[in-house]
Amino acid sequence: MFLQAFEAVAELIADSSGQVRQAAEYLNQTLKTLINNTVFDQKSFDLRGFIEILSEKIQTGPSNFKEFLLDWLMTIEEIPHF
Repeated sequence: MFLQAFEAVAELIADSSGQVRQAAEYLNQTLKTLINNTVFDQKSFDLRGFIEILSEKIQTGPSNFKEFLLDWLMTIEEIPHF
């Protein structure tokens, strides 16, 4: 479920509409909060799928999109029980 939500937010972050990007940023922060506040089980997190999405998006996304991806990498790394 996380990967689908992450991929949807990733698509919206790159939208040309400022209102859509603003809403996507709000959803992104909410998703990060949920990830950080949930008991996170490594076995339930599809790391391979997450890396595949990152690899695909980093090659095709605009430059500001790369900041979004790096921010997510730091978010995942900061999870103490991951």
